Amino acid sequence: MNKPRNAVMVVYLKEMKSIFRDKRMIMAMIAPIFIMPIVIVIVGLLAYSFFSRPVTIGVNNMNNPIVAALQEQRPNSEFVETTNFQQEIENGTIAIGINVPDDYQAKLDALESITVEIISEPTNQASTDVASDVTYVISKVNENILNQQLIANNINPDITHLVQEQKINITSSGVSDGNDVIGGAIAGLISFLPMMLIFAGNGATFSIATELGAAEKERNSFEILLSTKADRVQILTGKLLTVISFGLISSLIFVGGILIYTIPIFFFPEVMAVIGSYISLPMVLITCVLILVMSLFMSTIALTISLIAKSYKEAQTYLGYMSLIFLVPSYITMFSDIRNVPFWQLNLPFINMIVTMKQVMSGIYIWPNILITIAWNLIYVVLALILIRRLLTREQFLFRG
Repeated sequence: MNKPRNAVMVVYLKEMKSIFRDKRMIMAMIAPIFIMPIVIVIVGLLAYSFFSRPVTIGVNNMNNPIVAALQEQRPNSEFVETTNFQQEIENGTIAIGINVPDDYQAKLDALESITVEIISEPTNQASTDVASDVTYVISKVNENILNQQLIANNINPDITHLVQEQKINITSSGVSDGNDVIGGAIAGLISFLPMMLIFAGNGATFSIATELGAAEKERNSFEILLSTKADRVQILTGKLLTVISFGLISSLIFVGGILIYTIPIFFFPEVMAVIGSYISLPMVLITCVLILVMSLFMSTIALTISLIAKSYKEAQTYLGYMSLIFLVPSYITMFSDIRNVPFWQLNLPFINMIVTMKQVMSGIYIWPNILITIAWNLIYVVLALILIRRLLTREQFLFRG
């Protein structure tokens, strides 16, 4: 029987059409573009409401400079006088207690030290937040007292700050202020974005692979496909291209969801200038190549598992375990020094992809690392293709149910 030349494209188009007709698959793909901004906004609102909500603070004496300074620091907080701090905290009446000695003013006038007790509950986030504010206020009170004494003795208060510090961050675009909040936020995003991109693509990849393998076998449509003029390699190639396509589409939609959320940023030129310093053509191109290679690797693995599984539920179970397994490399890479990545990490799938993406997104182009990562993932793809091709020739694996 002659093999049709365009059999791969026929299988590919057939699978694409069938998936686009499935509303569940469409929802699985477009969900990130809506869910991601909504989740980020909700988390942001919850964080804002938590940190801005009024907190009740117990003090033994309202008339002292520490409480006055803390009231300026936390104007929304409520201050109540009490001495039974432990019971009040355990009852939830107050979040934290501040015990200032009664003779604080006399000791301060005599330039004697005083001890301010901060009674807090470590398991209460509001309590620990206020405790840090109290520590900051005490340092400011000490600084004011010192400055007053220096001025009274005709000494320049600046003498206490002869040594100044300036933090300088090294970035892909040069150097920047170490106190740059925008740059710090972008650096934090870079540490998580590669992992998020890969998981966004994996979600669609696993869903589509399960549909094209185990689900087709359950519907008995896979046997019909095998009886056509297309050989099994052509069928495999068409299905694999379909899975890869939807994995890439899902990753692009995920990026689109992030862009929609960040639309307001375009109205702030300062922020856009910092973001633009991190984005370059090589970074975009290399990241796209890495995502493509990773999608090819994950699609091959997912399709292999789906074809081996006896049923749709069994395939979902196996791929669910795969998702959990991939969480381990994600946590390992969180503690990696992206400039000095251990060689063993460059040889392991998924780990090498995340650390290399972090390097590229940070503007660090270590070409041996990039080439090693791409080469290893292509080797894994070839091995998986050899395995799946052999499985396709054995009916005991394809039709185990």
